[in-house]
Parts: sequence; structure tokens; C-alpha cells
Amino acid sequence: MMRNAQRRDKLRDTYDLIGLEMEASGIMNTLPTGVVRGVCDYGDGQKNKDWQPYAAAVAAVYARGILYTISPKISLKLMQAQIS
Repeated sequence: MMRNAQRRDKLRDTYDLIGLEMEASGIMNTLPTGVVRGVCDYGDGQKNKDWQPYAAAVAAVYARGILYTISPKISLKLMQAQIS
């Protein structure tokens, strides 16, 4: 969450961002990773958890859809190619 509205708006305007993902950033440089997030609120002081269950459900359904379309053999070959 970014509570500094001026910094957030500057990043948005400079890079044409619609969101910031910070929780998965530590793993991204170590392991080929895809992040599916359920977005339920603004990253400011008005944050609340009312929409969190709905966002989690949508993210889970989306992730399931992705997993059903990925061939395990192709994914393994991609991972091995990136490690080599």
C-alpha cells in the first residue's frame, strides 16, 4: 500500500500505471513467476476489506483458467530454458 498520494500520483503520471505490485517483487528475479491479484481497493488511507472476498474469488477463477490452458510440458521446457 502506498499512502503517499503525491508519490503515487507521480508514478501513475510518469509511467502510465494503473496499479503497483509490491508483494511478489522479491521472487520475480529468482523464479519465473506470474502474479494474479484480486484488486479490491485503492492504495490509500480509505482502504477497507469489504470487497476483498469478491476480489479473491475473481483472482482464483482467473488463475484456474490460466492453469487449465497451460501445457505442463511446454511450461517445463520454458523453465529449463530460462535456467540454462
